[in-house]
Amino acid sequence: MNIQVGSIRMCIISRGLTQLIIVVSVAVALSFAPLIVQAADRNQEMRKFAKFMQTNHKLNAQEVMQHLSNAKFQAQVLRIMQNTPEQKVSWLDYKERFINTQHIRNGKKFIERNQDILHRAYQEYGVPPEIITAIIGVETNYGQLYGTFRTLDVLTTIAFSDFRRAEFFRQELEEFLLLASEQQNNPFDYISSYAGAMGYGQFLPSSYRNYGVNFDEEGQVDLTNSIVDAIGSIGNYLQAFGWERDVPVMLAAQYKEDKVDRSASKTNGIKFNSSLKPHTNIRRTAIRYGLIPASSLTKQSWRPTDKVTLLKFAGEEPELWMGLNNYYVLSRYNPSHKYVMALYLLSRAVAS
Repeated sequence: MNIQVGSIRMCIISRGLTQLIIVVSVAVALSFAPLIVQAADRNQEMRKFAKFMQTNHKLNAQEVMQHLSNAKFQAQVLRIMQNTPEQKVSWLDYKERFINTQHIRNGKKFIERNQDILHRAYQEYGVPPEIITAIIGVETNYGQLYGTFRTLDVLTTIAFSDFRRAEFFRQELEEFLLLASEQQNNPFDYISSYAGAMGYGQFLPSSYRNYGVNFDEEGQVDLTNSIVDAIGSIGNYLQAFGWERDVPVMLAAQYKEDKVDRSASKTNGIKFNSSLKPHTNIRRTAIRYGLIPASSLTKQSWRPTDKVTLLKFAGEEPELWMGLNNYYVLSRYNPSHKYVMALYLLSRAVAS
């Protein structure tokens, strides 16, 4: 009798756990299931793409289709793309990932090891060593974390899904296959992040082809195995997007003394973090909001006519900032206020 009751109880519990597992599994699947395209539709789109590559770039359509068909579908990539740190993590948690004792120490060592190359890049492109170092630090922990995905797997997965930026990644797949063809490499030999970015600086294929430079003048551009090429390419990329030599990235800001009622905790009509691109000048900001550069915290010069974007980072000291043109240039690497601010703070820390 007790055995039967126990058996029934265990059966009920087991059934309950099974149902719970099913519910959880379904919930997880549904979070990205809408992004997955039916196999037949997916294959049809692949065939169209293969023909496009032959018509527009003279790549053999049959070979392209064979590569795409052999690429491994990576469902986890779609999950990650919907939950990137820039979207889900708070500023202070995001900051802690990159601005910590170990990360700063490694950044200083990186500068010391590569100072000649970094100086050469500064001379040629105007980008300071600490900025290039911070980018490599944030992107790959100074070359320790390139990613573990095959680039072709990642780009094929996203390009032929219903992800909102699928068309963008289809263009990156196009660029990637051209890159592999130009370098005469097997497309399956490239390794990247979950987004298809490669090497020390995590260049997407289009950036690899358009801004990668053979800075070590050996063979071809290699952003994964050549730190020299990686450093030069990052400098070239930023210069191409308008980096201004010896101009600040950001200015710490404060309210004028005659506006003491305007604490940093109040917005006073200012739309902080509304734009990555500078859109108002410092003089107008001072007149309209009483917000000015904090001279005691700003060592580099500025002009009243300089355009800025107004920024606020809660919990930071100081909280209020003005982003200049170079702030926007850094955002072309990753269009996120958190990302650019982390780069800036890390660059200051490794240069101090």
